[in-house]
Amino acid sequence: MTPTTQPWAAERSYAMVGAHPEVKELAKYLAPSNQEQGVVTVVSALLDAQA
Repeated sequence: MTPTTQPWAAERSYAMVGAHPEVKELAKYLAPSNQEQGVVTVVSALLDAQA
């Protein structure tokens, strides 16, 4: 299945800055690139917000 056929019911959805344009269009938020430690940045921010 392509991303455009997936049900997007998640409260938060992220795409990396370098993701395919269709994926970025579907995501609610953009994460920094892998070179900028994007996954670590987003996960850390989410964990800090819950603390």
